[in-house]
Amino acid sequence: MIYQRNNSLNNLKCREKINMKVKITNLRALYDTGKVEIAPITVLLGKNSIGKSTFARSFALMKQSLFINRSEPVLWYSPNLVDFGSFEDSVTKGFDEIEFEYSFEFLPRDFERFVRYNSFWNSFSLNNGIYNHDNKEISVKFSIKKNRINKINIIFLDFNYKIAYNSKYKVESFIINDIVSSLSGLSSRSAFPLGEIIPQISLGNNQDKLSNSLRLNARLLAGESLKEIEQLFGKIKDGRTNNKTISKILNKLQIGDYTQFVKEFEKTIKVWKTIHQKYLGLTVEERQRFVSKLYSLIGEFYYNSVVDLTNDYLSSYFNEVQYIAPVRATAERYYRIQGVSLNGITSQGENVPMILYNLKPEDDKEWKRWTRDNFNGIEFDVKKDSSNLSLTLSKSGQVINLADTGFGYSQILPILLYLWQKTRMNKPVYRQGFRGIRPHQSLLIIEQPELHLHPALQANLIDSFARIVKNEKLDVSIIIETHSDTVVNRLGEHVISKSSDINSDDVNLVFFEEDKENNGLAKLRQIKFDERGRLKGWPVGFFEPGPIKSFLGDAQNVD
Repeated sequence: MIYQRNNSLNNLKCREKINMKVKITNLRALYDTGKVEIAPITVLLGKNSIGKSTFARSFALMKQSLFINRSEPVLWYSPNLVDFGSFEDSVTKGFDEIEFEYSFEFLPRDFERFVRYNSFWNSFSLNNGIYNHDNKEISVKFSIKKNRINKINIIFLDFNYKIAYNSKYKVESFIINDIVSSLSGLSSRSAFPLGEIIPQISLGNNQDKLSNSLRLNARLLAGESLKEIEQLFGKIKDGRTNNKTISKILNKLQIGDYTQFVKEFEKTIKVWKTIHQKYLGLTVEERQRFVSKLYSLIGEFYYNSVVDLTNDYLSSYFNEVQYIAPVRATAERYYRIQGVSLNGITSQGENVPMILYNLKPEDDKEWKRWTRDNFNGIEFDVKKDSSNLSLTLSKSGQVINLADTGFGYSQILPILLYLWQKTRMNKPVYRQGFRGIRPHQSLLIIEQPELHLHPALQANLIDSFARIVKNEKLDVSIIIETHSDTVVNRLGEHVISKSSDINSDDVNLVFFEEDKENNGLAKLRQIKFDERGRLKGWPVGFFEPGPIKSFLGDAQNVD
């Protein structure tokens, strides 16, 4: 359910940015991208067939995977988005695993909502939450092997989770902060429901008997972890100390970084003198092992809630991906009126005529005014003739069927429509989700937006990108795959212009280069503008062609 939230949450919008970083390993030419920062504007540059499109399309790959019930973690082909073929087509030659890693910021209160939703046993709950409510970073890495998840690594606060599966999704190892879990008989479901990429851990090995209930899985794992915690406390309690006392201690603890946790634990147990004295009676090394084990078990206790948080953030992020392909639908003279989807623009823009046709009169006026003001006085319109539609372009008083114009206008139309749809949202849009209410974050991915466009129109397009990413109410990021020096130069002009809000931190240029020492696979460099609009580390002659070679060759030496 999507709706407008009242203004009381508007002051939170800046804290809701998740600052995504992406790392991909062994996907086609992408041997190891390193962590790529997704800035408000991210520009992918490099020669042909070097991995730029693979990186750009990986976002659409995750979108088409997450929003359908499936038997495999990644859906390599979708007729509506991107086609990677199969796992065998996608994995880098010579390797048998593909790895995706996403690092992003989350709000502690979102994690606490999941903990409350999972309703753990009354004897132990996260009453006091995380130490402070500043944004925290979470990193999730998962490897795909033969169309199944092989390994998972999640870093959450100071919990470092490492899970390895066999081919039947039985857990081969469950390690938290280098401490191997003593739990046995763990597994995950082999099916991936809508919105899930990281599976929860369940008790039991029979796939047919594993629970579909996320809440029940979380409770069962937490229950076993609690038994281990109570057993651990046997080292510092006497016969008069019952489990209620242990629960009181645990309920006073907040989780966060390990160092702070140790301080809080040692401060808390001072209230219970017997426990405190027995704890002090341990050697320094024994105390360190005790607290390390306790911290690890608390991490185990919350693992499925961490998984819930991760899936919810990733599904929210990829749900708002709008991918626009490099080859977009060319203008036809007439279009049949069809019942095509109007919920979002398709990757090639085939449904744009129907979206424009279904605009309300007041929206249609605003759409025409926006394109007129931002793109040299042009207007796009839809004319109806019987059961057919035609797209027209109005400029300088002339109305022309779009089929009679150059390719440029038909190629830019889906991009303009998306930008207009975003800019007309004058209030943040919120979604009711698992963890409560949070604003959308949108990611527009465009391959070669400059296709068939005059440099002046390319500059106009970049100007629109700059305006939309700096609109605090919208929270839009844009990834551009391009071969255009106009695009790069215009962004540099924005960085130094006093009339633009774009600064050097808002733009990340990612260079894809051939690594000759690694079989010609892609090597990535991230380059920023400085405050004067100059690029640090720009490869000399990047946009320049090589020297002209003689057409005559050796023939010119013949007498």
